[in-house]
Amino acid sequence: MSWTLYRWIWQLRSPLHVGRVPAGSLARTRLYIPAHTFWGALIAELTRRRHAYASSDDYQRMGNALRNETRLSYLFPAEEVDRLWWAWLPEFSREGLIWKREDGGDVLPHRKFRIRLLSTLPATAIDPLTDTVQDGTLRETEIVLPLWKDRQSPVAFAGYVFVKGEEFAEQIQELTELFVGADTRYGLGRLERAMFQDATDFFGRSVDLHTDSPKLRTDTVLAHTVADSGTRMKGDREVLGLWNRGLQIQGLCWVPGSRVSDHHAQGTWFEMSSSGLWHPLPGKSTSR
Repeated sequence: MSWTLYRWIWQLRSPLHVGRVPAGSLARTRLYIPAHTFWGALIAELTRRRHAYASSDDYQRMGNALRNETRLSYLFPAEEVDRLWWAWLPEFSREGLIWKREDGGDVLPHRKFRIRLLSTLPATAIDPLTDTVQDGTLRETEIVLPLWKDRQSPVAFAGYVFVKGEEFAEQIQELTELFVGADTRYGLGRLERAMFQDATDFFGRSVDLHTDSPKLRTDTVLAHTVADSGTRMKGDREVLGLWNRGLQIQGLCWVPGSRVSDHHAQGTWFEMSSSGLWHPLPGKSTSR
């Protein structure tokens, strides 16, 4: 069975925090939403819609079904230009990490791009017995703002969903609001769907929808990609852990924006796994 590809845009309605390794007392955030993080939000919302009083087994069954019937891309910051939403995509260049708008518009260094998007929230822990600040608990949390600082225009996140069965296609199309990331119980991470439409490519890249798992061709990865000795890449790497009833270490991965250094003229093929990680397929033909 082949996959159906959709592009969706989610407008950020409240500050967003997607955690990464902290720096001292600063809880840092990612500038994108990993597939696994978004997958968790989908599981929570779809399970609550199906069960008035959902059990842990209900969430587990929904998660297994979503893994089998869907594949999710990472979602990247997007801004509206002339009533069209364009994503900002990371890419490692000779000058380091840069961000490029997918319409071929602006290019910004990583530091300047962060300035456009991020702020911090101060926080501390309160001792319930004395109602005073506990020593050593003062911290700051990085957040992605709902508005671009320089333009005061809405921030959104753009990505893709691959769906295999009609049942989940209908359920996913009905979703109009999700809460993603950390501290959602305090109002963070509220996303409202701004667009959902059929797609034939992946951020302008070729896709193969007629295989067990979707495959795409590119020279710049847009997800964490399993480090493979058979595919030489340039960029940055980090050890990735995913939560699924406990921490599961995925090993060393190339971060989004890393580039294949020995790719064919038309790009290298990658397979999307159910966890959202990409796997290089250097042996797959690029003649299609």
